[in-house]
Amino acid sequence: MAGRLLSQEFTDTTGYSDAQWATLAGHLGHHFRDEHLDSPADHHARQSMRFASPTALPLYVLFRDENRDWMPYTVHCRDLSEHGIGVYHGLDVPADTRCYVLFKEFGKSDKLLGRVRYTAPLVGRVHLVGIEFDQPIDLGRYLPLLQGGPQRDAVSESVVGMVFQEQNAGA
Repeated sequence: MAGRLLSQEFTDTTGYSDAQWATLAGHLGHHFRDEHLDSPADHHARQSMRFASPTALPLYVLFRDENRDWMPYTVHCRDLSEHGIGVYHGLDVPADTRCYVLFKEFGKSDKLLGRVRYTAPLVGRVHLVGIEFDQPIDLGRYLPLLQGGPQRDAVSESVVGMVFQEQNAGA
């Protein structure tokens, strides 16, 4: 991993808590549903089937900047496949940016190297970032994590209105 790690802190650029993300994930999935997620037509266009993360599992990503240094962030998983991952992030990340994906449960020694394929703004501060892994992963190791994660709570429901208000205010 050439280059410097610019911080030891993994910042969530959206500013939402894990509990708020657990609530927000369902609403984002409803409003920005990918019609092709796990559909038969999608299987022909993709290398492998994607699996949704119903609670937007928090994980870490190190994005490489233009100086070849690594910027650490906390992001939230949208979906996972053998060949890549979709994550929610608060910043627009340029295509072809190199990155490492780290699942919190496995520690920082388990890094999945990849590159950003695209970034798409969704709502408010939330962007969808598509990352393609350099090597296929063993889904059996990671899929159980998608079912866990933070649970929804009543306090977090307020974040949904706040996020969609931000979108309407910017329109």
